[in-house]
Amino acid sequence: MNTYSIAHLAAIAYLNSKGLKAEGACKYVCDEGTADVVVKDGEVTVLVIVTAKRQRGEVKEPEFSYKRLQHIAMCFLVEHPEVDALRFHVIEALIGTGATVSVNALEGAYYWER
Repeated sequence: MNTYSIAHLAAIAYLNSKGLKAEGACKYVCDEGTADVVVKDGEVTVLVIVTAKRQRGEVKEPEFSYKRLQHIAMCFLVEHPEVDALRFHVIEALIGTGATVSVNALEGAYYWER
C-alpha cells in the first residue's frame, strides 16, 4: 500500500509548474532536520521544506526558522562538497474547504553560494 501526503503532492506540482523536475526527487535527512524535497535548478541545488495547514483567514508568509534552514544547509554541504550554490524554499499546502489545496511558497528563504 502506498501512502501520499497531500502537502508533498502539492509541493511537487508547484515545483513542476516552476520548471523544476520534482517527480522522484529525493529527501534529505540530517540531525538538524529534514528537507522534504531536493531538486536541481540549473547549477543550483534546491532544498524544500513542505508543511500543511488548514487555511483560515488571511494567507501570510510561511513561517520558518532561518537558523534551522542554515543548519540543514550546512549539513547538506558537508555531505555534498560538489555543490556550488544552494537555495531553500519553504512551501505550505493550505488545505481549504471542499477538498481544495492551494500553495503558499517562499522561494529563496535561504541562499548560499561558494
